[in-house]
Amino acid sequence: VALSMNRIYPFKRSSRIGKRWYDQVGLGANLRASNSVITPDTSLFEPTTIKNMRNGATVSVPISTTFTILKYIHVTPSINTNGYLYLKTYREHYDKDSNKIYRDTLNEVKFLADASASATMNTMVYGDYYFKTKHLKQIHQTITPTIGFSYKPDYGLPQYGYYGQYEDSLKKNVIYPYFKNGIFGGPSAGKSETVNFGLSTTFEAKIKKNSDSGEVFKKVKL
Repeated sequence: VALSMNRIYPFKRSSRIGKRWYDQVGLGANLRASNSVITPDTSLFEPTTIKNMRNGATVSVPISTTFTILKYIHVTPSINTNGYLYLKTYREHYDKDSNKIYRDTLNEVKFLADASASATMNTMVYGDYYFKTKHLKQIHQTITPTIGFSYKPDYGLPQYGYYGQYEDSLKKNVIYPYFKNGIFGGPSAGKSETVNFGLSTTFEAKIKKNSDSGEVFKKVKL
């Protein structure tokens, strides 16, 4: 099952005179739910088959806006939130006597959530170069510098309650998710902080062309 909501702008008011930066704050929603099993058709409705079904639901709510600072710099911040709902969770432990790792399945309703934030800034710089040649009149250049930031917390930390750990035979801590094999995955372990830069440029030439109506200038992308 998949459901989606069209993007809305909850703070925008048609009766307001003038624009505010929060008028462009928009959010959407996407919901997915799934229930699946792999089994021969002869045992499809057996209790064991129903017990082994993989099921869950996830909902994502992206929130973003766009505004301008210093007249020419466009800023686009965004927050992506996700929720996961499972009917089963898993616990793992290492048994020293048998030297094996055991997994227990718990029939419990578990809701998990994560979020990440990012922002990009870009602007445009224009340049024109003129020529006194027979056919080439002008070259127009557009430069677009971009910088972006993104951040995601470490959802493997104990305070979130999404991951467990045990000590293996080599005395090393093994971290595992309670939602292991979850049909939609879940919050990821490890913090992420990134900065990226970009610079693109385009050139257009204005070239003289002869036509039936006389001399005309045509723009050509270089």
